[in-house]
Amino acid sequence: MEKLARWALAPVLQAWVASKSDEVERLPRPRDEPEWHSPGPDPDRVLIFGGGPAVGWGVLSHEIGLTGSLGRALSRRTHRGADVYARPLPRLKMGGALAEFGKVRLKEYDAVVVTLGVNDAGALTPTSAWERGLSALIATIVDRTSPNIEIFVAGVHPVRSIPLYDSLPGSIAQAHARRMNATSARVCERVGNATFIPLTAPEPCEPVRFRDSRSYRHWAEELAESMSPRLTDRIARADYLSGPGTPR
Repeated sequence: MEKLARWALAPVLQAWVASKSDEVERLPRPRDEPEWHSPGPDPDRVLIFGGGPAVGWGVLSHEIGLTGSLGRALSRRTHRGADVYARPLPRLKMGGALAEFGKVRLKEYDAVVVTLGVNDAGALTPTSAWERGLSALIATIVDRTSPNIEIFVAGVHPVRSIPLYDSLPGSIAQAHARRMNATSARVCERVGNATFIPLTAPEPCEPVRFRDSRSYRHWAEELAESMSPRLTDRIARADYLSGPGTPR
């Protein structure tokens, strides 16, 4: 049934998304370096990879986008430093994620946050392809970083909360995003160091605009609430393995 509905609706939805492309390109977005450093001991090194919230649509600096907002939200909870870097890719879909991830110069990250899915929801990417792609991406992250890496898969937030997509076609994309989110949650359940984090719609901006700093604080708080215990456990595991008096 899903396959039949996708066959019928995908061309219509993709044409609708394409009709919005000029408006999207005119939206403000950050042009500064996509990184943020919150001072403190034992800093958690975090990479945000993907599109959607990682891009910072609607604001002019990553300091008030997701990168800076997540760094501050994590530090408040962990009482440690946070070095947050982003690889924002506005047009990225899951089909191209592995190739783009291969271009990332990986450092010793403690965590990777994956923010993919809005573009796939608009394209009605089959959930089977989404599952294969996400599984492969998680496996690649582990292979290229460390078996102890913490991976966080951010859910696709409600599509109709995007002002440009608040319409009937947006409802179709939003329903598909819910199916994708359910698939992501199942994939993460199979992997011990992968955690699915649902994202909800932020409060609408007043006056009406695409996004503002409050939108990114909203998502940062949702992410940090789930991330901080896992990152704190990382420090505890390192202390245990190093033993008393052994430098890490």
